Amino acid sequence: MRQEGYIVLINETDYDWIMARNFKLRMKQFCFPECIRGQSEAVAYLEWEDVENFCEENLAAAVCYELSGTESSFTLLAYEYGNEKDLRVYFEKMSARGLKDKETTSLGWVNGGTLRLILSKPEDGELHRLEIYPDYSEGFQAAGKKEHKENIIKTSVSWNGSFYGVGSIDNLCLFDSCYWEECEIILKGYPGEYIRCSLTLVIGGELTSKSFLKDIYLNGAEEKHLTVHIGQQTTLILAGTAENLNGAQARADITLTGICKENSQVNG
Repeated sequence: MRQEGYIVLINETDYDWIMARNFKLRMKQFCFPECIRGQSEAVAYLEWEDVENFCEENLAAAVCYELSGTESSFTLLAYEYGNEKDLRVYFEKMSARGLKDKETTSLGWVNGGTLRLILSKPEDGELHRLEIYPDYSEGFQAAGKKEHKENIIKTSVSWNGSFYGVGSIDNLCLFDSCYWEECEIILKGYPGEYIRCSLTLVIGGELTSKSFLKDIYLNGAEEKHLTVHIGQQTTLILAGTAENLNGAQARADITLTGICKENSQVNG
């Protein structure tokens, strides 16, 4: 049985989280960013291998982050026991609420769902496990031509990736420098490819019914436009995967564009 999901990593410390180690033994996808800046957030995608049930507990994958400039670190561990899956976090030279140094706690796992891990400043010693959101497939629509009397400002960031099989899309980030009316996502394929994209849009550190954009297909040099209503001044992060269903090396272009009215822009 296929099992997949996301974890939102929210860094409320003043330290960058730098990936020190990352390995997978029985995971199809274990996609974590190499760096998560202080006071920011990122999204990771996990997909378990569809294998025969194990009769004993096994470590499937792990990733370790070090807090830049310190000796502190934490490790996320993916375990499986038959069809049961579990994510755990292990702390070294740091602590969390109710935990001591070098202790491990479970974050749980929900197939098709999302976990959120928030670490506050190390001196506060807090680990917050927040609510798990269900999976959604709606929340987007085809973007059409729009006409506004006001002047429109657009800000874009792009990912131009080359991959074999499945590619992990780098976090595309727009900061809270503007009141975003909406955002537009443009996906472009290339001749001879048949690509399936699964995207997650994190709006201000939150996952909502608008966040999950799954099973978007690009046939050859096809281009698709999606738009998501935002209606707030906040950060936007787009992450996910792109898979070439033909099995060969492929490439794709993905652009995230924030759209705001000129009189809504925040003066720096």
